[in-house]
Amino acid sequence: MMTASEAKEFVISRIVAEARSLAVPLSETERQMLYWSEIYPPPNIPNLKELAERFDAECDSDEYEAKIRRLAEAARQRDSVDAAQAQQWKDALDALSKEDHYINVMLPGFGSGAAVRGGQNRIRDIVLYLAIAITVVIALAIYVVYTSH
Repeated sequence: MMTASEAKEFVISRIVAEARSLAVPLSETERQMLYWSEIYPPPNIPNLKELAERFDAECDSDEYEAKIRRLAEAARQRDSVDAAQAQQWKDALDALSKEDHYINVMLPGFGSGAAVRGGQNRIRDIVLYLAIAITVVIALAIYVVYTSH
């Protein structure tokens, strides 16, 4: 069983290796952000506030997340042909899912899927709330019409 710290190191090493393999630039700030967690601050990055400020100044978070998601998906796909590597990915994702880490939103298997499902759920919820609101307005209108006569 992997600890979350070991899992994060494994996943980050696979993302960085995939970036090198595909010649995708990954700045030091982008690499350090892979360790980001407000709840579980990484010991190898002493000043998280400074990192966050540098990241905001240098990077677009949507583009960054998409890039990391693509790299993670490619790395996991590449590793899926080796049963031991595939198992390490599964163990890493299981370990990370138990804690709150920024990298989770970018990982194949639960990060990106959760974001998509979350978006679909928000739309469903908005439609549901609108339907309820319309029903309440109609019910109130009917009540007012019938009680005013």
